[in-house]
Amino acid sequence: MILEDNNRVHIVGAGPAGSFFALCLLDQAEKAGKKIEITLIDRRIAEEAGPRSWTFKGCNFCAGVISPRLCRSLEKFGVTLPQTVISQEFTHVWIHGMWKNFPLKVPPNQHLCSVFRGSLPPDRGPEASGLDEFLLEQALNSGALLLPGRVESIRYRADQRPQLDVRLPSGRNRTVDTDLACLATGVNFFRRTPFEKNSLFESYRTLNPDFQPPPVRPALVTELKPGKAFLKKYMDKELHLIVSGSDKLLIDHAALVPKGDMLTIALTGKSI
Repeated sequence: MILEDNNRVHIVGAGPAGSFFALCLLDQAEKAGKKIEITLIDRRIAEEAGPRSWTFKGCNFCAGVISPRLCRSLEKFGVTLPQTVISQEFTHVWIHGMWKNFPLKVPPNQHLCSVFRGSLPPDRGPEASGLDEFLLEQALNSGALLLPGRVESIRYRADQRPQLDVRLPSGRNRTVDTDLACLATGVNFFRRTPFEKNSLFESYRTLNPDFQPPPVRPALVTELKPGKAFLKKYMDKELHLIVSGSDKLLIDHAALVPKGDMLTIALTGKSI
């Protein structure tokens, strides 16, 4: 389809993928001379009083490393990560294998850094800023709109345009008509549990029966707080990656990511 003036686009998920998609689409619409209404929908948005009417609650568990490639992509759209979002700039990446450990130096013209995704962990303070909140604010400043709520299902109307059922924070349901729907929900969206049936996923499968969820691996992400002095002594501006396990500990990958006075540990593998 070709989007025309005054068409509406709704993006389900206001994390980095959703916000970055909004920025890209707004940029392309401006270059094409078209006015398109873009709305981001996310259940983690909390409405607040005051000049800024929203906050991004909670956190998607993530190692939180911003690669040089992503930094360049952000800069392409005029987005520079502020120091309030960057937790640590890295000069070296240490690779720890079964028999040998070695450092890789980050080239001087490249940027590799760590960030927190959301407002957690709680002892960072009430003013703690995260990547998700920053990118969403950039999308809103560029003209996108925001709708707090949880998308329960999706279907097509008689004219083959998408229609979304949204559960608002008040508990009321709202039907949203749109010209293009984008699902930017992240891989955890597809991990079904016995405690909750994923109604949006089930409704999407009726529209696209051949769709298969992306493969995922078990992961554990947690934070320690060793303090800045400890991290400066042992891991100063260094990101550590462990790429070996053992017969009894089936770990595919482990990342030790300094973030200010905190250390994020991210593990993947069958032993999780």
